[in-house]
Amino acid sequence: MKTDVTIHIASEADLDALVRLAVAFRDHVGERTPSAQEFCASLVVLLHDASAEFFLASTHTGAAVGYVQCRYRYSAWMLALEAELEDVFVVREARRRGVGQQLVTFAIARATARGVARWASVPMSAIPRQ
Repeated sequence: MKTDVTIHIASEADLDALVRLAVAFRDHVGERTPSAQEFCASLVVLLHDASAEFFLASTHTGAAVGYVQCRYRYSAWMLALEAELEDVFVVREARRRGVGQQLVTFAIARATARGVARWASVPMSAIPRQ
C-alpha cells in the first residue's frame, strides 16, 4: 500500500522534525552519536548552506515520516554541477510504501531544476528515469 505524502524543501521551521528523523536514522544504523543537540546545531548550519538541501516527507496529518539530504557541488573534472544524496531515511512505520521513492524522485526533479548534470557516487542505473 502506498503512503500519500507531501514533500517540500525543508527550512528552519522544520528543524524539530529533521532532528527527530536524524536521531531515528542514527538509532536505525546502531550509532550513539551525534546527539540530538549536535544534530540540531549541524542542521541549522546546513539549512543555511546553499550547497545542501533537505526534502521532508509528511503525511496528511503533518507527521514527518522521512527525509533526504542532497548536496550540490561543481566538479572541475566533469565541468558540471553534481548532486549527491547524502541521507535517505524513512521511519519504520512508513517503509515499503513508496515514501523513499517519492523522496528520491523529488530530489532528482529538484536537482534537475538546479541544473545538475551528474550524480556523484550513484550508479546511473540507480537513478529512475523520469
